[in-house]
Order: sequence, then structure tokens, then C-alpha cells
Amino acid sequence: MGDWPLHGSMVQMAFISQDPTAVTFGKNLVTGAANTKNASWLELIASTPFHAHSLIVLPGPDDPTDYLIDIAIGAAGSEVIIINNLTHSHGNTLYYGQNVVSMFQIPVNIPAGTRISVKAQGYAATKTISFSAYILNNNNFKGIYPTGKIITYGANTADSGGVSIDPGGTVKTKGAWSEITSSCEALQGLVMAFGNQRNANRAWAGWIIDLGIGAAGSEQVLIPDWGLMGNQTTSALTPTYSPYLPISIPAGTRLSMRAACYINDATDRLIDGFIYGVA
Repeated sequence: MGDWPLHGSMVQMAFISQDPTAVTFGKNLVTGAANTKNASWLELIASTPFHAHSLIVLPGPDDPTDYLIDIAIGAAGSEVIIINNLTHSHGNTLYYGQNVVSMFQIPVNIPAGTRISVKAQGYAATKTISFSAYILNNNNFKGIYPTGKIITYGANTADSGGVSIDPGGTVKTKGAWSEITSSCEALQGLVMAFGNQRNANRAWAGWIIDLGIGAAGSEQVLIPDWGLMGNQTTSALTPTYSPYLPISIPAGTRLSMRAACYINDATDRLIDGFIYGVA
């Protein structure tokens, strides 16, 4: 655990998933049957050393499939999910020694002394993810405000993926809007996330993505031209997650995404979209 001054405040950070027996950095998180969460929770830490205001997770290298991860707090047998169906869908991230890891950070209150655990599902059965996590006490850091509720929009537990976004057949032209949710709760911020659709043979590609609000046919762009890259060597999409974006959205708002891509291959142009809202 490290303490250091930052902008006149004291910040604490702790790595909560140390496992010296794991094959890679972090702990080994094993999925259940295909598209089914493992019945068992993997404990990351039995008791957090301080009150945390942010959680940072880094799902690590794996083979090309889609995953959905639940993160919970509470005693064994009484776990309460605080983040459900967090997407993870890298490609061949160990190819030629390359190790593509994406970081998901979101503000959430976790009291000192809390047990944190995780479980996961994947499109294929009994896959192993290297899972790393940190907690951060940044109570006085301006611009980051802790919350008690995180809401997942767009996850599809039937195939461990998300909402398909199709840029269409015309390169560099934004396609149709894909609805992520017809009605969100009142949000104080969000993280956007993107899935690989189990594509193990991606071509080099780039996307620009809009997040829109409003009724179908009357969408207004809220976040324009978010960049995403597809890597032919690793078949991974990067970055999987946006930073936490502190944007207020009223309750009942419809959220959707659209994209433009500079290739029009019928498979490689497709991606999945997710939104993790902070209420």
C-alpha cells in the first residue's frame, strides 16, 4: 500500500488481488459452464485496509472469447454484487509476447474491512482470466465523487457479449444507432465499454463512436467521435473501457451508440457496446 500527497490531499492505493501461484499477474478467475457464471466466488481480499472511493480492475490476457464478470462485497455466502456483467473480451493478447491489458476504473464506496470477491462467465466453458484489482482512497481529489450504485446497460448474458454496433457497408460513415437502453436511471457519470464479438481474426481497423441520447430517430450526440482500434496481431480492441466520464443524464433517458469504421468487412467492422452508469 502506498501513501503520497497529490494536489494537497492524501491518496491511498492498495493492490487487492495478489496471488503468487497465479500464472500471470493477479488471481486466476475461472468461468463456469458456457454463458453461465461460476457458482463459486473468488475472494480478492478478505478485508480491505482502508475506506475506498474508487475501484480499479485489470482483466488480463486470455484467448478470444467474451466474458462477463460480477464484482461483489460481503462475507462468504452473503455476497452483494456492486458491479454486474463487466465486459472483458480481448483477443490473442499473448501473441508474440504482447500483453494487452485494459483498465476499468469507477468511483464506488467500499468501507474499510470489506471482503471483495468476483465470479465470471464466458462464451466457452471453464476459461481462466488473470484478474487484478486495486482500491483507491481519493476522497479529496477534485472531480472524482464516490457513489453507491453502478448500473450495467447492454450486457447479454445469453452469449456473454453486448449490444452489436454495425457501422454499415460505407467506410468512414456512421451507421445506424444501436439502443443500449431504452430508459436509464438518473446518472452522474458513466464508463463506455466495447466488446470483441469473439473475433479471433480481426483485420486492422479503427472506429469513431458516438454516444447518443433521445428517442429513436431523434438521437442527439452526447459524446462524439470516441476512438477505438482493432489490432490484427492480437485481435484485441483497445481501449476496452473509456475513463469515468462525469456527465449527468436524467432518469428515463434512452442511450444508444453508433459508429463509423474505416473498413467495411461484414465481420471485422462489428463491435459490441456497453455502458456502466454511476447513479
